[in-house]
Amino acid sequence: MHTRVKMAIIGVGRWGKNVLTALVPRANVLLAVHTGSAETDAWLAEKYQGIPVAYEVKEALVRTDIQAVAIATPIPTHAALVRRA
Repeated sequence: MHTRVKMAIIGVGRWGKNVLTALVPRANVLLAVHTGSAETDAWLAEKYQGIPVAYEVKEALVRTDIQAVAIATPIPTHAALVRRA
């Protein structure tokens, strides 16, 4: 039996929404982290109300139950976020 990876997604903007949509059927998404946009909050509440939301990256990185993170942020932020993860 295949166990679904427990993940967080960091970045739920234009591309992050697509990434999240692709992840949900394949992984157990435990947290969505974004910058706090009211529009993104509303989208998450409508589409993925079961996924908790955070506004600080550290909230995903300190959780011991998260096995992997998907980073879907603007390109200039990728390297620093990967190093932190």
